[in-house]
Amino acid sequence: MSGFERQQRRAVKRWPKPASRLDLSRGNGDHALAQTLYGSALLALKTGHHPALLKDAVTTPAGCTIEGLMELEKGGLVWR
Repeated sequence: MSGFERQQRRAVKRWPKPASRLDLSRGNGDHALAQTLYGSALLALKTGHHPALLKDAVTTPAGCTIEGLMELEKGGLVWR
């Protein structure tokens, strides 16, 4: 298993906490996570840009996107 696959598994395991803070049901939270991972991977593949550059392009300070990404980073997700 690659490092990226391990990171994805960690993200999936940590997802219920931020999803519940947003008052999402389990089904909606799981769907939101799947769409987030899919969209992120698709954008990285289409543009060829490093994930860290893409993160900077789609976030604003104190925004909900960066808050979610920071939570994933606490769980071990690394943007290399």
